[in-house]
Amino acid sequence: MQTLNIKIELKSPVLFSAQSGDNTLTQTLSYVPGTSLLGLLAGRYIKTKGKTADFARLFLRGGLRFHNLYPYVDADCYYPCPMSILRNKIEHEDFINMFATDEIKPEYKAVSSFANIKEDYISLHQPAKEIFFHHERNYQTGISKEGVIFNYEALAPEQVFLGKIMGSSEDLKLIQELLKSDPSLRLGKSKTSQYGNCRLTECVLKDYLPIDSDNLEQPLLILLSDTIVKNPCGNSSIDTANLERLLGVEILGSAVDQSRVETVVNAHKAKKPSELAFKAGSCFLLKELPPNYKLFVRNGLGERCQEGFGQISFVENHPGRMSLSRNRPEPVPMPTTQVPQIVKTIAQKCYELTVENYLSNKASEITNIMDAKSLSKSLIGRLESFAADGSFDESFAELRKLSVDKLKNIYLGNKNLKEYLDGIDKEIDTMLANSRMLSLGKNKKLMNLITETGITERPAEYWKAIFLKTLFLSIRRKLKIQEGKDEKR
Repeated sequence: MQTLNIKIELKSPVLFSAQSGDNTLTQTLSYVPGTSLLGLLAGRYIKTKGKTADFARLFLRGGLRFHNLYPYVDADCYYPCPMSILRNKIEHEDFINMFATDEIKPEYKAVSSFANIKEDYISLHQPAKEIFFHHERNYQTGISKEGVIFNYEALAPEQVFLGKIMGSSEDLKLIQELLKSDPSLRLGKSKTSQYGNCRLTECVLKDYLPIDSDNLEQPLLILLSDTIVKNPCGNSSIDTANLERLLGVEILGSAVDQSRVETVVNAHKAKKPSELAFKAGSCFLLKELPPNYKLFVRNGLGERCQEGFGQISFVENHPGRMSLSRNRPEPVPMPTTQVPQIVKTIAQKCYELTVENYLSNKASEITNIMDAKSLSKSLIGRLESFAADGSFDESFAELRKLSVDKLKNIYLGNKNLKEYLDGIDKEIDTMLANSRMLSLGKNKKLMNLITETGITERPAEYWKAIFLKTLFLSIRRKLKIQEGKDEKR
């Protein structure tokens, strides 16, 4: 399996008809549809090779899959913005993700443009368009009809669009030859007049590299193009239950819109049946990744994937808040020299203090929600000494039943203190994993400090002793404060 990456530059206004509620205006799509490229190459194939046995396989039965071409700006490709991303109507540089925050308010609205998202930064792009005024022509007399006018909206020239064709190596080499035989392309509506002049600027064969998303904790399915999903009766539908059936996983949340797909077969001078589709940019928060998600990414989701429909992507759910990428600082290149020892020593100390403070705060949080009145200071002191000696597990297992019963009477949410301490190793692993994601400045996390400086991480047992000593010390202090209050009464 390979891909043929295609880059096209518009050399004149180009019009790809979209549905319009105004019968005097023909609107254009904001991208180059895969169907347009399919039609162009099918015509070239027939001219050079005729209607061979391979024609139907390549262009009608899905032997080749023609993806849509989307805006390519400053070395980045822009796709329909996920509908879960909302923009503040007043503070235009403020964005939120409805699947990761409860801050949704009336001043936030959906983003109707193309987007490129990197981490918690988003950049937007809207292709430039122009409107042209025309008189309807009487073809018998060769002159314009009086008072009958219409308008064409078209993509402005000097814009670049990027997409790909997928198929076998042999088939794509054939398509590459057809494209390179004449880099001048005529695409869209009214291409025999002033519209539709494009130029092929890139046509490169590459190996298909399947995206590995197995480690996604909150998988988000984004529809990169309109997607046609049919119900059990064979009718197109935008009911998420049909999408769940197709994916085989539960959908936890959705942000969707619908579109109507109507395409014309010029050879037959007729339209294909109209289909209801999930609009590009619709997105779904999944409980887990579909078992065969790589096949969906490669082959497409739903119907008519060979024509550009059903392009999808699986990504990690976006952060709760995002900013415009123009506010993103330029990355500082890493030095090529070895990290000096003094820098490692400073980084090591920063790392240890950060984790220690994090664990101390966690210990304080647990102490605050605990009603420890029934605990004795002597029992807590013994537990603290177990942690200090580094033999907590062995000593804790030998506690007398009376002490164990006291611990069982202290609750931390759904667990008692005995159960919590029995599973302390798992709790420590979770806290250490969370500590690696602590922010160090605006764009760095603790894990970056560890990897970039090559410092030595402390073992879990070391942090376990620190956490337990802090926890028991906090409990003793709480008991002492409570004892003082009781004496004053």
